[in-house]
Amino acid sequence: VCGREGLQAEEGVAAVIARAARGSMRDALGTLDQLAAFGDELRMSDVLAVLGAVDRRVLAQIVDALAQEDAAAALRAAHGVLFGGTDVEDFADQLSEYLRDLLVASYCGVDDPMLAGSVADADVLRRQSELFSPEQLTYMMQLLREAKLRARRDTTGRIAVELALVKMSRLSELVPLEEALGELSGGPVSAGPGNERAGPRSGPAAAGEQAATGALRRMKQKLKTGPGGAPAVRNERKPPEGINEVKYREVVASARDPEAGREAMENETLRKAFTEADRALGLSPVRLERTADQEQGDEPDEQAPAEEETE
Repeated sequence: VCGREGLQAEEGVAAVIARAARGSMRDALGTLDQLAAFGDELRMSDVLAVLGAVDRRVLAQIVDALAQEDAAAALRAAHGVLFGGTDVEDFADQLSEYLRDLLVASYCGVDDPMLAGSVADADVLRRQSELFSPEQLTYMMQLLREAKLRARRDTTGRIAVELALVKMSRLSELVPLEEALGELSGGPVSAGPGNERAGPRSGPAAAGEQAATGALRRMKQKLKTGPGGAPAVRNERKPPEGINEVKYREVVASARDPEAGREAMENETLRKAFTEADRALGLSPVRLERTADQEQGDEPDEQAPAEEETE
């Protein structure tokens, strides 16, 4: 279209327009029409002004600053972008797309067709994709995604993006999960500078390690228990004949005591009460627990089981 209309576009202009259009030819031609109003020469500065896009050189500068763990340089570059009028969410999106290109380049190479519309040069992509591990790039993209969501809900969205940049500039402080768990449990730690163990720990270090191990044990125990500390029993028993399996599992799952829920659904009187309530009012029992008399082995009153055992 530029050739047919006699427009001269600087290198990279067409790629920026195409990427901003996100697959919409109409939007791309609309942007091109706006740029043509500036003259026959389409300059990158005009494209960035019309689209509110961030200069790829600035994005590359921010990424280099993050790789060097230079939070100050990253924040200054981001300030220049935001002070220039770029929306906070748009900035988070464009930096995320840039990191996405680095992630693709690290796995597929810079010549992959998925990078055809990249705003970064192939040489820059190749160099910067080697500065981060895929896990680090994924973590950085997640931080930006969370910052964008916060920016959408909060008037101080810029702060969320700046906090994300600070965290992204401290990637060396991240510890692999296996290594962290090994430290907490007193097990071996991956070899690395400063990670060698000189023998069993003692004193405050050992006490702290024991406290951390105890905390992990309590967390695991909570995961194994249900509401109120009751054991989390998996519902693997088949429902009684004639009972809808989905409804059966809903009732059992909503009971404080899963075993009491199963017994209730096998009790014809209670089952009819639940079924009728669900049919007439769309209700299902939210709480269901054994009474003290039942736990001691006494038989419930057959005349009013639903009233005594459910709330």
